[in-house]
Amino acid sequence: MSKKSKKKLSDKLNHRRQLTLDNMDYSLKRLDLLIISVSGAGIYACLETSKFLIEQKKDFLVAIAFPAILFLIAIIANLISQFTGYLSNKFDYYMCDKQIDCNGKKIDETSQEEINNLDGKSQLFDDITSHLNIASLALLIAGLFFLIVFYTNITF
Repeated sequence: MSKKSKKKLSDKLNHRRQLTLDNMDYSLKRLDLLIISVSGAGIYACLETSKFLIEQKKDFLVAIAFPAILFLIAIIANLISQFTGYLSNKFDYYMCDKQIDCNGKKIDETSQEEINNLDGKSQLFDDITSHLNIASLALLIAGLFFLIVFYTNITF
């Protein structure tokens, strides 16, 4: 393979890698929107069902409140994950700035300590964000499951 064709292949792969990274980011953003939207719709369904049950003088309010609480916690977890994601990116940005400031020079111990500290904070908030994203999705699924169980077991 010639040098020119290797360069062309490398450019294609770098472009594809960037597109893949952009698509991953887009998918994650859509998942966040989906979790918030579906959880919000679930809360609305629970509230409307509660209103109906009160009018019919049925006694299932605790059973319908459980999925609503799961949906609400899913929304809260997702919103907190948005904030922790912001913090992760903020500390990563500061770490990059610090490394750029060193401009390829030998990094002194204080600067290296600061870089490591910023990197550690970024990683911590990234881990928290990942766990909160998984938790919000799990809570959404659990809320849907219990809502379906409720609707299949109730007689109007």
